[in-house]
Amino acid sequence: MSSELRRHNVRADQKALRVLAIGMFIASLLLLVATTSLAGTSAETSRYLSKLIVVGQGVSGVRLGDSPKRVTAILGKPASTQPPYWTYPQVGERITFENNEVTDVWTESIAERTSNGVGPGTSRQHLRSAYPKSQCKTARYTSAQACSLLSTIHGRSRETDFLILGTTVRAVEVYFTRSK
Repeated sequence: MSSELRRHNVRADQKALRVLAIGMFIASLLLLVATTSLAGTSAETSRYLSKLIVVGQGVSGVRLGDSPKRVTAILGKPASTQPPYWTYPQVGERITFENNEVTDVWTESIAERTSNGVGPGTSRQHLRSAYPKSQCKTARYTSAQACSLLSTIHGRSRETDFLILGTTVRAVEVYFTRSK
């Protein structure tokens, strides 16, 4: 075999190896991107779910009826625990306990939203179009309003209040209503 032919074969072999190496590199990269995307989706989903206000049920993954242990597992250690309240100022939350169960969750966090996109920082107009059945009342002696949604889940009455100052929702409170 001539030296020219040998050089050609060596070059062809080297080129084939480079193409194979590049192909394997691309395949590894695609696999890495795919697994990172899936992990990211899961993390994004849990971040999204933790920022959700669920009308009649709770906020940030904390639900009415949850135990202190479950709240700690979800939100971590509270900044303050002055009974009956636990406060989480870093996420704009206040949780009330009665008989070792969550009875009230309050949020002022602009990151929190209902599935209809309503939460602190949204306009009154958006709230009214998203929840046309909400009952709005002006508080006595102030210009503040509360627009309420009533619900009953598992035989317990609950209320979700959107507290409005001016034209903006400032806070959302989800709580068990008291029997009258």
